[in-house]
Amino acid sequence: MENVTGGFQVSVKSFDEAFKFCQMMSETDLCPDSYKPSTFLNRICGQDQKARLNPENIKKAKEMSVNNIFIACSYGGTLGLNPFQSLQGIAMVNGKPSVYGDTLLGLVRPLCDDFQEWFDDQTGTAFCVIRRKGSQHPIQSKFSYQDAQRAGLTSKKGPWTQYPERMLKMRARGFAIRDAFPDVLSGIITREEAEDYPTQKTAEMPQIPQQNVSVPQQNVAPLQVQMQQPTTVQQQVFQTNQEQIINGNS
Repeated sequence: MENVTGGFQVSVKSFDEAFKFCQMMSETDLCPDSYKPSTFLNRICGQDQKARLNPENIKKAKEMSVNNIFIACSYGGTLGLNPFQSLQGIAMVNGKPSVYGDTLLGLVRPLCDDFQEWFDDQTGTAFCVIRRKGSQHPIQSKFSYQDAQRAGLTSKKGPWTQYPERMLKMRARGFAIRDAFPDVLSGIITREEAEDYPTQKTAEMPQIPQQNVSVPQQNVAPLQVQMQQPTTVQQQVFQTNQEQIINGNS
């Protein structure tokens, strides 16, 4: 038997096979936290322990996990990512898909004749230059520490205070790639940029209270039929007809 030293590529040929793969992925430790059923169970139930043990809520959380994995893999496929790259590189932020800066660079790097990025310590500015294959005009973008201050980013807890140079680099890279490859990305932005935007609350469907609609009763007068008394002529005709019938039968 031939030894297999490498990995293998996931290939699905039908919707059912793809869905089965998503179900399998949702139950593994390799599944990112944002796609795990426990994340969706938290979204459904919060800290309500009784609700978390409800079989219907558990079933719904698993379905949401599988559905989100399926859509993420499908969306990543349109960008040229395999399922594992899609799950690791795509995230939903404020209701829109976004891609990590490193994943974004991996998508477009083969399409570039030139790619350069650097950081100027004196001005605190990150630069990125991209030139697409077949193009004579490079695209340059920059993002400085002053730009981040004006956007209110430097005071945010997290990467902006821990790794400001890295975040400036990601922002300059994201702008340059979006300007150079709008047809490839179709409006997608880096996750680093998406997370800096104010959180938008998802609109919820209003709950319309059920009302018992009662039809008002109307006082309808009972139908009264008045029989008209036959006239004298009518009585004479009727009497004549009766006599003719009697005489005819006798």
